[in-house]
Amino acid sequence: MRPYKGLLLFLFVLSFFMLFNIYRLHRFALEAASRLLETRGFDIAVNLEFLLQDKGLQDKQLFKNILNSLCWPDLAYLALIREDGSIVLHSNPNLIGHRLNPSSIRDIFKTKHPRYYYQPLLTQEKVFVFDFPCHLHEKKKIRYFLLRVALHPYPAFQVIKQARLQIGIMLFVLVFLWALAIYVWRLWQKNLVLQQRIWRQRQLASLGEMAAILAHEIRNPLAKIKGFAQLHKERLGEAIFGKRPLNAQLFIDLQIGLSTIVENTAQLERLANELLTFAREEKFKEEEVDLFSLCQEVIEELKHLSVWSEKNPVLSVDCPQPLYLKTNREKMKQVLINLLQNALEAIEKGGEIKLMAKKERRRIILSVCNNGPIIPPSEQTKIFQPFFTTKAKGTGLGLAIAKKWVEAIGGEIDVESHPNRTCFVMRF
Repeated sequence: MRPYKGLLLFLFVLSFFMLFNIYRLHRFALEAASRLLETRGFDIAVNLEFLLQDKGLQDKQLFKNILNSLCWPDLAYLALIREDGSIVLHSNPNLIGHRLNPSSIRDIFKTKHPRYYYQPLLTQEKVFVFDFPCHLHEKKKIRYFLLRVALHPYPAFQVIKQARLQIGIMLFVLVFLWALAIYVWRLWQKNLVLQQRIWRQRQLASLGEMAAILAHEIRNPLAKIKGFAQLHKERLGEAIFGKRPLNAQLFIDLQIGLSTIVENTAQLERLANELLTFAREEKFKEEEVDLFSLCQEVIEELKHLSVWSEKNPVLSVDCPQPLYLKTNREKMKQVLINLLQNALEAIEKGGEIKLMAKKERRRIILSVCNNGPIIPPSEQTKIFQPFFTTKAKGTGLGLAIAKKWVEAIGGEIDVESHPNRTCFVMRF
């Protein structure tokens, strides 16, 4: 997954979680405010019921006095209503005797259950109304009345205000995170564009360097091929037209020239094959490979090379038997050949080469060491780059191909160079 996709997924999950919590917090605040007002209305209604049972319904100024006493400062108004809708007592004495619509209170008298709701006043203020059915003595009879307690909701709404403050903070944090994410994403995009430009410039530089190296590597064999071809064309022409004797020396020179042409053609073919090998994307078929038998097979093939007879190395193999590695046999074999051939070319005549394999915990380590000259630290960082070589006849693709194949089969390769000891270490 790309980094920005992971960031977007994280932000979406975080946003969903925060919005869900905001919804729950707002809902909880509303429910808490309603329960607080309901509890407050119930407490006042019960106290008023006891007070009315004690004092009766004769004092028409009772509710007005209660409202003015500030015992319950959150009271908006009080009313006592009969079942027919007529107002018996009210905190506004002018409303006593007025009749309400009986249908609005009929259900309360029928079910005998309290009811609460919000009601707008003429001042446009919304008050919390708690309708409480109660039974009181009137004319020596017990009758049911509706005790209406209207409360100012602002004390309870402090809970909602606090919740909205927290919601505002959470929304601000969420918006800030999204803004920060967009800013980081834009920076990442700019950085990506810059990296692509740098990569293209490096590619162009590498292509220029590669073109120069290829031109040099191709031009030398072509010059020899062209020179010998022209020389022997002229000699054969002179022999055909009688200007030059057709003798054994001419055939010997012709044989030497043709051998040179074939050798340089083979060099060009090897360069082309290495280029194709490095550029080609391949899918490797992996299998369990016995490293001991593979090392023996690689050594037997190396002994047939001319460089082996020239250097006559002292070769030692340190590999436990059996030791298996899941890899592609042919590619692993070619990697070892490239590294051992590189070691042969690095050592002096009679030098030492050591091929080692071992298992450390869950990893297998393969090493090819030699006692050739030290590789300078400045070259160690470039040694696996394509076309980098310090050899007169090298193409600089052998180690680059080895690195590519080692990484393709899930490993890594490094060079460790010290005086009288240079090792190429592969870890799988």
